[in-house]
Amino acid sequence: MASINAGHSVKADDVTVVRFRFLLKELRDASGEQPEQIKDMLVKGQNILTAVYGKKITLLEFTEAAYKKKHLVLSQGMQFQMLLSTLIVEIAHQ
Repeated sequence: MASINAGHSVKADDVTVVRFRFLLKELRDASGEQPEQIKDMLVKGQNILTAVYGKKITLLEFTEAAYKKKHLVLSQGMQFQMLLSTLIVEIAHQ
């Protein structure tokens, strides 16, 4: 994910690699989704925001935004996919 975010290869000890690992673990723990599913949904969501809505948002920014909303998954039982859909709509209309 860090390489996608940067647009080129990054080293394993890059700060964004460490940050993505933390965010994915937190999102996995909150949602129960598999890390690969989370990654796929995040990349697709960021692509939708860029391609469909013309929003300039990095994958890291989108992942951070999902992390900040993870309480919705925990407290309201919202599925992670629904959380991302809600987040896409929210960002698209900013």
